[in-house]
Amino acid sequence: MYMLNTVLRNLFSKPATRNYPFVPSHTFPRMRGKLLIHADKCNFCRLCQVRCPVLCISVDPQQSTWAYDPFECVSCGICIDVCPSDCLFMENKPCAPSPQKYRSHVQGVPRPKAAGRAKRKDDVADGSAEVDAAAKPQTADAEKKTKQNNKITTKK
Repeated sequence: MYMLNTVLRNLFSKPATRNYPFVPSHTFPRMRGKLLIHADKCNFCRLCQVRCPVLCISVDPQQSTWAYDPFECVSCGICIDVCPSDCLFMENKPCAPSPQKYRSHVQGVPRPKAAGRAKRKDDVADGSAEVDAAAKPQTADAEKKTKQNNKITTKK
């Protein structure tokens, strides 16, 4: 008899849960949801990949690709906080249900090399450190120091 009251009350009341895929849930303004990227703003620096606690993000700067696994992501938001170009953001909607696992791949625009940057050894065929004309020092003392540094690096 004690349980009969509970059964009858639950039988004639509305359900306590939603039929989720068919009835969308209410979202909150600061809710963390699906991770998205603006590929045109991304500089493919790999900071998001390095700081991700579950390693669900992979970045390839040579191919200018960015990928992440939404099924491994815990929506912590660390990648968004460390991104220097502010290209990562989260929607305030949950990820849509999917019958299969997938990885989200984004192809970005390859970035031209920065002018005035000292070239690395793999950029130059003979291994010497060449500096662009726009990056040359202005004073004679600075030129002498630069020449001494170049001699040190080329003697390896």
